[in-house]
Amino acid sequence: MPPLLLLQQMIGPMLMHFLTRPTLENVPQVALPDIATTHQEFARVFLRAVAVDLQPPTGEPTP
Repeated sequence: MPPLLLLQQMIGPMLMHFLTRPTLENVPQVALPDIATTHQEFARVFLRAVAVDLQPPTGEPTP
């Protein structure tokens, strides 16, 4: 995947979250996690999404 697309994939969800967070903090039914937890969760999800599987699928010979 091109680096620019990776950057957009990482920044897009965070930007949306931090742009809407001030408004959502005023909604009593919405419980937002603290900023540190938010950073960790976005990082975890991004790394999982772009991870490369180095193991060949089961049943296929290795080169």
